[in-house]
Amino acid sequence: MTRFLAQRVAAFLATVVAVTLVVFVALNVLPGDPARTILGIAAEPAAVAALHERLGLDRPLAVRYLAWAGALFTGDFGESWTYRVPVAELLAPRFAVTLPLAAMAFSLTLVIGMGLGLLAAARRGRPADWVTMTLAQVGVAVPDFWLAMVLILVFAVNLHWFPAGGFAGWDAGAGPALLSLVLPAVALAAVQVAVLTRITRAAALEVLTEEFVRATRAKGLSGIRTVVRHVLGNTLVPVTAVLGLQVSYLIGGAVVIENVFTLPGLGRLLFQSIANRDLATVGAIVVVLSGLVVAVNFCIAVVQRTIDPRLARES
Repeated sequence: MTRFLAQRVAAFLATVVAVTLVVFVALNVLPGDPARTILGIAAEPAAVAALHERLGLDRPLAVRYLAWAGALFTGDFGESWTYRVPVAELLAPRFAVTLPLAAMAFSLTLVIGMGLGLLAAARRGRPADWVTMTLAQVGVAVPDFWLAMVLILVFAVNLHWFPAGGFAGWDAGAGPALLSLVLPAVALAAVQVAVLTRITRAAALEVLTEEFVRATRAKGLSGIRTVVRHVLGNTLVPVTAVLGLQVSYLIGGAVVIENVFTLPGLGRLLFQSIANRDLATVGAIVVVLSGLVVAVNFCIAVVQRTIDPRLARES
């Protein structure tokens, strides 16, 4: 296990370094002059040159990358060119919105997706199976931003059950704050619930063909009880493999959903920073979100090895 963890940590660090390199290269090959964008097209050449020096744009690319990446790993994300404050001060309050949103969407995906998948497997060929798979097929095809607008129209505008947008803030209490995240979380999780439902059903049906499951059914154990007692644990390995990809989608999809619901999270800040060409903030957000995705996948790999002893024997 120690060797496995060491290998995973090394892979984690290598991936983060690769992400910083890709982000830096992508931001520095964009057309246009960041200094002139900040000062305006009518800026004096002397002012542009002075800002180049202040931002370090006059130094070689390799030197700039090492300085930028080294600062990132020490927690220094630089200064926002648009807001004139340290980027870390912009990220901290946004995390308080994006992380609860992603956690709520992930919880909905895990509970509803696995529950419906197991139900469909236990009722294979019956109306419950047909209805579940039909809903899953529709869920995969529906764009999350369109679903978000439908949810706003139905539950916010017509029924007045939830706010149509914005974030109440944690200072107003956990209840109002979480209420502001319900509709965004549902819109963000809908597609992933559909995907996980289909994958869970397929994994459960494969386990149901095993001899030990047939023996329990022959003893008179009902379909639901068989699924809960003997099938659920054996479907966790393929399901956890998919959860890593779904976490990536949930974090990336927050960029769109936060803009639809005007949530002051990392996704909305990223969108605004791209529009303002605030490359310092864009680079920091992309690296932080990528590191978060890599960290989650690292944890999922550890969980997979823990719940499946075969992986330990194979290694």
